[in-house]
Amino acid sequence: MNSLLESPGLILFLGGLTLAIIAGGWYQTQRKELVFAFIAAAVIFGGLFALERSIVTEREAVTATIHKIARDAEANDIDALVSHFHSTAQQHASRLRTELAIFHVDRVSIKPNLKVELLSGRSPPQAKATFNAVAVISDKSGVMKERPIPRFVTAYFELEDGQWKCVDYKHEDVTAGMMAQPLEEQ
Repeated sequence: MNSLLESPGLILFLGGLTLAIIAGGWYQTQRKELVFAFIAAAVIFGGLFALERSIVTEREAVTATIHKIARDAEANDIDALVSHFHSTAQQHASRLRTELAIFHVDRVSIKPNLKVELLSGRSPPQAKATFNAVAVISDKSGVMKERPIPRFVTAYFELEDGQWKCVDYKHEDVTAGMMAQPLEEQ
């Protein structure tokens, strides 16, 4: 059921296929019952699509948080970036403030290999995300300009006050993502 709620692809495929079959049947037979079936199928699949778009699953919420972090990094908004850290992860916030005092982030690209796993049996809920990213940075002294830094990121999130907050992360050489084992619990 979660796969239906996380991606509209299956709904669109099945809906399109069903409508095409019904339309083909109507073209062949000209039976008015098939017009009603076409309308009913369009309403059903349209409703399923609207339902999928209106429900945000926990995986989608973590993914949205990761993309928001990337946008905040591109804006070089230190306070917004720090707000994405869990209250127990202030050492990461301090490190981030130090790094962004030296560097300017020009662009951040999250690659399509982003995987989010909800860690079961945890209270409060926790998630692990792995993905490749490329940050294009410049140093504020002007020596280094727009240098791409590809990294493989592993980030752990925990739900705090209704928002997914980063509790820990590491980034390594991008080749680590190519050799990554299947997601496993921390």
